[in-house]
Amino acid sequence: MPSDVKLKIDDIPRLRKKLDDLCDKANQAALAKWSVILAKHILDFAQYDY
Repeated sequence: MPSDVKLKIDDIPRLRKKLDDLCDKANQAALAKWSVILAKHILDFAQYDY
C-alpha cells in the first residue's frame, strides 16, 4: 500500500515504492529494529550524544 505523503518533499518515486514494498513485507519487530538503527544513525550524523 503506498504511503501517504505528509510533507512536500522532492523524492524519487521508484525508491519510495521500493521502501513501501519492503515495509509491507516486514513484520512489526523488524520495522522497530530498523527504526532504532535509523534513529541512531541520524543522532550520530547530528553529533548528538545520546
